[in-house]
Amino acid sequence: MHVHSVEQAAGVYRAARFADAEARGKAFYAEEEERSFHIGCPDYAARPALILTIEAARHICGPPDGDNDYSCARTLLRAALAALDKA
Repeated sequence: MHVHSVEQAAGVYRAARFADAEARGKAFYAEEEERSFHIGCPDYAARPALILTIEAARHICGPPDGDNDYSCARTLLRAALAALDKA
């Protein structure tokens, strides 16, 4: 999803029930405008989940079409959740 305003970004975080939605929304919008997302480093146990999530994000960045129906992203996200449950 391309966010077109700080308010829209904040709304996404509010929907996910983040108390600091406005601050997160502003930060996300700024990073999206720069097309650069600093996400930090996971602890060792959560690393597999992060790797799978990043790979899923790469699949989500393309438009849905004949070859990209997001099914690979869904599979990677399910695997990430399973890895996170083991962390």
